[in-house]
Amino acid sequence: MNCHGKSEPHIWRFSKHTKMRRCVKCKSKIPITKEEFALKWGLKKT
Repeated sequence: MNCHGKSEPHIWRFSKHTKMRRCVKCKSKIPITKEEFALKWGLKKT
């Protein structure tokens, strides 16, 4: 779902501490997957 209209995407801010991503405009929160977290911060747990 897009909160800003069809032409405008979400602007995500990632939080490393809470492992959530939050949209700057609509403030909707989505948990980050482990794959996204690893890509974003390069923390690969073995």
